[in-house]
Amino acid sequence: MKKSIKRTTAALIAGAVFGSLLYAGPAAANPSDGSATVGAAAANPSDGGEAVGAAVAAKSVRKVDRMTDWASNYRYMDFDGMAQRLDDLLFAFAANPEYVPVDQTESYMPIGYWDDTNRNGYGRMFGFPSYIGHVNGSGEGTMTPGGQEAISTLAPLLSGMLAGIDKTDQYGYNLAEMANGFHNTANGENMVLNRTNTSTGQSFWYELYPQLLYIQIYETAKRQYGQDIPSMRNIIVQGAEKWLDALPNFKNSSGKLSFDFTSYNMKTGEPVRNGRWTEPPGGALAYIFY
Repeated sequence: MKKSIKRTTAALIAGAVFGSLLYAGPAAANPSDGSATVGAAAANPSDGGEAVGAAVAAKSVRKVDRMTDWASNYRYMDFDGMAQRLDDLLFAFAANPEYVPVDQTESYMPIGYWDDTNRNGYGRMFGFPSYIGHVNGSGEGTMTPGGQEAISTLAPLLSGMLAGIDKTDQYGYNLAEMANGFHNTANGENMVLNRTNTSTGQSFWYELYPQLLYIQIYETAKRQYGQDIPSMRNIIVQGAEKWLDALPNFKNSSGKLSFDFTSYNMKTGEPVRNGRWTEPPGGALAYIFY
């Protein structure tokens, strides 16, 4: 069984890598250095290999030649500065240690808010609304503590970290570690999911994407800011092991390995099809296992 799981994991990773190669296409050779034409990587004659094709001189394309080097309507976008200003706007709430409700009538400010419900036992966390002014179908607003989604809360957290803002120490808080609040322990799932109180068996998108964001937050804190957060590392390993244990159950009606499902229910140990669409999780699982 272990050998089968290892082979399957290796196949997932290989598939993800091969897929990226297909997307990127073969390396284009540079005519200026005497190598082969675009579309195939030329062998290096100096090492005994054969050139893929004859050297081709760069061609002049009249329409391209008439293009200016600097378009008149070009405007430089300072994306780094934009990211910094966006972070200032989103995380302004954290400067105040007290919980301030979001104004849901006119300004919808502050955008973010503290969440002290402590649903999963990790203490204070925070949240952002899915949309400004959005209230989901159940009537529980995502602008109130406990109603936030991981995909709209963890994404700006990671964005700020990638923009050079140390979220392990911002306004005196380790905001990165607060992502632990999405680790669903209270209901026994013990998985990082899209809500603080939800379960698997509904959609791979909402069950895997939050884990990918969570892993990236941990890795960025460790590599970019030198902060190895043990609690996050343990949660990541636990999640990977649970998915690895589930892998042998990913079978179609013929008993063969398949990822053509909508979700997977960790409690029943069975893949789920909703009868309307499928969300193959191969690439996400490969990343989690890696």
